[in-house]
Amino acid sequence: MVGRSGTPDSQMSTSSKGSAGTKSNGLETAQTAIKNLDRMIAGMRQRRADCGNQIQEDTAEIERITKEADEINRKINHIKSARAERVKRRDELQGILDHHMALMKASIKSASTLISNTNHSSRRLVSTQLPKGRPNYLSKK
Repeated sequence: MVGRSGTPDSQMSTSSKGSAGTKSNGLETAQTAIKNLDRMIAGMRQRRADCGNQIQEDTAEIERITKEADEINRKINHIKSARAERVKRRDELQGILDHHMALMKASIKSASTLISNTNHSSRRLVSTQLPKGRPNYLSKK
């Protein structure tokens, strides 16, 4: 507990020895309070120094992470540009392939039509244009 003078009860004198005892007790109380205050100030200074050191370490860590992020972004941009070039080349090749596929399909269709017409014409020639044989007068029937 804290007494009226602001000092802890354990530091207050319970016996009164007069004004000389009170002065001596007051001096001790003041010295104890000063020591406690000095300890508090030293603790605050230590915490401030620790916080300052932590801020410096965190700042260095942020700079390192920023450099890593920049390097990663540089690599990503390189990959994106290479991908864009490859996609463009792929699209060009796909167009060429589509064009050649269309030509090949047209050639196949044309060849199929030509084969069909040839087969039809050859069947017609074979079935209708054969000369009829002359009767053999020398043979006996």
